[in-house]
Order: sequence, then C-alpha cells, then structure tokens
Amino acid sequence: MPEGAIIDHSHPTSKGLPLQNFPPEVLGEIFLWCLSERCRPTATQAPLLLCHISSVCRQVALNIPHLWNNLHISRKDFSVFRSPHRESLSSVVLQWFSRAGFSVPLSLRIDYIDEAGVQNVLVSYAHRIQSLSLKGGVPGSKLRNQLKPFLEMPPGRVDQLESLGIALRGIPRAPVTAFELSPRLRKVLLLCNADPPGMIRLPWPQLTHLTVIECISPPVWVSLMKQCTKLQKGVFNVDRMRDAGISSFMPEDTVTFHDLYDLSILLVGGRASYFDGFYFPSLTSLRLRNHASDFIWDNPEHLLRQLCGLRRLSLIGNAALEQDLLELLQRTTLLVKLEIDDLMDYSLLFHFLDHRPGRDIFLPNLVEISLYMQEVEVNAFSADKFAKMVNSRRAVSPLLSHITLYFTERYGAEIGSVKGVFDHYPEAPIRMVVVDSTDTPQMGHKFGYLDLMK
Repeated sequence: MPEGAIIDHSHPTSKGLPLQNFPPEVLGEIFLWCLSERCRPTATQAPLLLCHISSVCRQVALNIPHLWNNLHISRKDFSVFRSPHRESLSSVVLQWFSRAGFSVPLSLRIDYIDEAGVQNVLVSYAHRIQSLSLKGGVPGSKLRNQLKPFLEMPPGRVDQLESLGIALRGIPRAPVTAFELSPRLRKVLLLCNADPPGMIRLPWPQLTHLTVIECISPPVWVSLMKQCTKLQKGVFNVDRMRDAGISSFMPEDTVTFHDLYDLSILLVGGRASYFDGFYFPSLTSLRLRNHASDFIWDNPEHLLRQLCGLRRLSLIGNAALEQDLLELLQRTTLLVKLEIDDLMDYSLLFHFLDHRPGRDIFLPNLVEISLYMQEVEVNAFSADKFAKMVNSRRAVSPLLSHITLYFTERYGAEIGSVKGVFDHYPEAPIRMVVVDSTDTPQMGHKFGYLDLMK
C-alpha cells in the first residue's frame, strides 16, 4: 500500500477488509513487503510496528522467521534503550533473532555499538550471519573498542558469511583474520586506512565482488588483482602518487579474468600502464576516473583490444583529446551507454555520431548518453551540432532515447543558450540537469559503492 494511503471504514458503503480477515499466508506476504532494507529495533518501523496493529497481526508477525533475520543497530538505538523504563538492547536482540528460528540466515548491520552485553549477544550468532556490515573504530581507538569482538573473532567462526562490509576509522594494531576462512564469502566492501591484503586478511581467490574505497598504492592494487582471479565486479581507488612506478609490480604473465564484467577505477596520478598485465575478455562495463590532466594509459592498445564487448563506458576527468576518444569508441561497437566529462572539444564526436544516409552508423547500439559540462567543456560544446546529431539519429534503431546534459550552476547563461537551441528540436529527448559543483561525477556518486552490498 502506498505511504499515506488510508482505507476508509467509516462510510457505510466502504468495502475495506479488516487486516485480521486476510488469510495468514496472505497477511504474511504483505508483512514481508513492509520491510525496509535496514530493520531497526524501533516500534515505529516494521517489523516491530506490525506487532502493535492487533493481536492477530502480532501472532502472524511472530511466526514469520524472515521478518526477524535482518537487524540494523545505530547510535540512536542505544540512546533509546538506555532509558530506565525500557528493556535492554541486548534483550531485544535476543528476542529479535530468536524469532528468526534456528536455520534462517541472518543479516546484521552495525553503525554503532558500545555495550559489551550487546556485543557478546551479537557475536554469539556469528555462525549464522550471512551478511555483515561493520562501521566504527578499530580495537584500541577512541571509539571504545566497539568492533573488537567481531574483528578479533577466531578464523572460521563466520562460516555462513557471503557478504561483508568493513568501514574502519583508524588502523588495526594487528591483522584482521576473522574472515579469512569464511568459505562462502563472495562480496566485500572495504573503507579503511589499512592496506589490504596485509592488514585485512580475506579469502581473496574466491571473491566475486570487491570494492576498495580508500586509496591504495599501485603495488597493492596489482597484488589484489593477481589474487582475485574470479572477480566479476570490482571498484578500486588507486593512488599513483603513493608509488614511483608500477611496471615492476605487474605480473610476468598476463592474468586473465574470465568472469569480470564490471570494472570501475579512480586513478590519482599521471600516465601508467595499469592494464598491461591483465586481460578482461568478458568486460561489459568500464568506468575510469582520473584526477590527472591526461589520459590514464601510456600504451592503450592492450586495453583497446579488450573493449569489443563493452556495453557501458564512463570516462570522467580524463581530459581526453577527441581523437583519443574516437579511437577508443571505434573498438566499442556494442556500446549502449556513454558517459563523458572533460572532453576538450566535442565537435568531432558529434560529427561521427551524426547519422547520414549512405554512411555506416557510428555506435549503432547507443541508447543513452550523458555529458558533464563544468568549465572548458561549456565553451567547447556546440549546442546546435549536438541537437542536430540527436535529431539525425531518430531514424536509427535503437533510438537514442536517454540524453542528459549536466551543468554546474554557475553556467546559467550558457544553459539558457543551449535550451534555446533545443527549442527548435522538440522531438529530441534531452534532459538538462543543473547540479552543484560538488555533485559532478564523484567516485561514490557515480560508481555506486553501496550497490555491492544489496
């Protein structure tokens, strides 16, 4: 039922059916749809809210284990349960997970925890946890060792774990080994100052999804890639400035990633042969963001040979020359979505995308295009050529149906002129978005870290 919707039982002709008249099986399915991604122990949200509707609803809710296998604990929950008139949070956690039965896998998200009693209760369920997200300080930090029971568990205890997220403020005093013997672990998100794999020990060869948000050095990135040969989706933040060179760390023999279909890399630094030691035959989505003022590779041919299967390409902050970009796009004939920022001149790109009778269609499968206009891009952008290009592709199948132009708010005059041009092409499916400069393609905003943990 949509939020705010009301069933009117007061009118004589109302056909609303009281909840308790629904069969328990139907009511149970409705309750499962009421759950949010983060189930907190509060009476204002499901599932506890469902227990306060009626005795019938309470009975149904208490007998659905999958209503109680997901728990999110935040700082706010601790302040609420410290009231002398409330039962302890540790008691609530015990009741919560006991309602999940003895066999249903558990999902636990901890944003704050500072009571030993709650810590001990949660750790006692470690053998049933399927998804675990930890956020806080490391043992010995000012945050009162809140994650210590989890980070210092003996290896092998969380043997049902499949998805893991760790966000630490501070560096562990000793390597974290609690998760290195988890045989089912596949998805990992790391946000911490400690370089994996040295301080965070994980079963790297079996991982299929890996996100590393904090900057890591090129040698660490190469080391991770060499171990994660079963990777399907990877997001990395590599700081070129943290090491003088990368060539000496590349594998002697090319490492092939047969299953890697989605790769996102933020590079801090200049040119480097980041891809020379790796081969990605299954790659369909590639996002490259660079903080330097040049393209990110010295030897592009090795990478270009691998792009024939790309469906999605995002180039942010690479300050690419048009000729470099066109060389890349000519290898991506299957491309469906294109996202570009920092292109020095758009004229040649629009010329190639323009459809003319008797000429082969450039990027014939292109459906979605997004361009980010910040500084030099506004001056280099020709609204008239762009609108004509969009209009020319109306006869192309599939239709270029999703077009977005992003402008930072200080370019109001330029935006007005662009809108004026598009007024002559009302059929062109253009969407124009004005964003704050801090919202233009940032790593977290564009790369969707948290999608990994869903």
